[in-house]
Amino acid sequence: MRRGALLACLLAATAQSATLADETLYPARQVRGALLLRGVTARPAAMGGAGAALADGAAAPAVNPAGLGTVGALSALVEYGSLGNGAGLTCAAGAMPAGPGVAGLGVVALMYGAYEVRNAAGDLAGTASATDVAVTAAWAVANPPWFLGRGTSGVALEVVSDAGGTLPGVSAGVALPAGAFGFGLAVQHLGPRGDGALPALVRAGAAYDFVPGLRAAADFGMPLVTRRPWVAAGAEYAPLAALALRVGYRLGFSSDELGGLAGLGAGFGVALKGFGLDYAFQPFGVLALTHRISLRWTGTGAAAPSSTPVTKSEASASADVLYSEAASLYAAGRYDEALAKSAEAVRVARAHWQAWQMAGNCRWAKGDRPGALEAYGKSLEINPGNDQLKAFVDQIRNQP
Repeated sequence: MRRGALLACLLAATAQSATLADETLYPARQVRGALLLRGVTARPAAMGGAGAALADGAAAPAVNPAGLGTVGALSALVEYGSLGNGAGLTCAAGAMPAGPGVAGLGVVALMYGAYEVRNAAGDLAGTASATDVAVTAAWAVANPPWFLGRGTSGVALEVVSDAGGTLPGVSAGVALPAGAFGFGLAVQHLGPRGDGALPALVRAGAAYDFVPGLRAAADFGMPLVTRRPWVAAGAEYAPLAALALRVGYRLGFSSDELGGLAGLGAGFGVALKGFGLDYAFQPFGVLALTHRISLRWTGTGAAAPSSTPVTKSEASASADVLYSEAASLYAAGRYDEALAKSAEAVRVARAHWQAWQMAGNCRWAKGDRPGALEAYGKSLEINPGNDQLKAFVDQIRNQP
């Protein structure tokens, strides 16, 4: 393949986001460091690129730096992605709690493979190869009470080295859990403009746990250079504690399409005793079919959110522990803390009727009659045979 044709194909491949839906070739004079859009993990790739609200672990800064704050112990990840035509993307990332926050470091290398070099007469003069590299250092912390009061925030500093030289950049984001919902907002790859600019992007996303084991997510992205917005949606289902199945699609609002199955993502994740493997299948339209595989490891330490949705049995066990803690706090008269534990219990297992009843007890003790009745009503919907609670609800409803 001639050098120009090969580089054109590779530029088309690497300039897309996680699923390469419909972005066209980025003109070299406009965007550099397009490998940053590839991310550092197969999980969001398999979900169509939706990851702003789900980013977690050592690879989080590639999607939303705030997700780094979920790391509770030393963690590491390596990944390889085959881009076809001899090209490949290699990634490595690590993270660890450090003081009041979490520190992370990541490296991404895009290897273009060997290509032919021809002289002015068109004769073969040999072969050459090229590699682009991006290094990211990130930091994330839990949000203080005066700033949102929950969730995490993070920032990442980036340095990209390619044929055009070195270019710095910065990303920042926030992640907010809200019961079964999660929200994320990130501004990525902001940097100086000169001979090209980094692929600056604003993305916002949401996630929702429908039932234990089933999670859905959606993102909206607005590239600040090309001005071609996109939306992505995906889902993951965990039929077993150690297995998650994923699928997603990314749709771009542009008339320039790669064709074929461009935009589709699919894959799976498995986990066992601190180790995990994630796989993603991504078509580049009519250009190629690609595969990405990530290997991750998490050491012992404080528990961090899992990168897969919990199963029903896991959720019930976790809710039981939270409910027991809530009951102890309630008995000690610490109603606010007991209410927070109850709320967490019903977030992970919404069918836990005891946790709903405990939430009602806490609200009643705090003088919140409407809130107590609402929580008691939820408990009775799940467990209508609780005659004692029914009698108590009737009693307080009849009070003036």
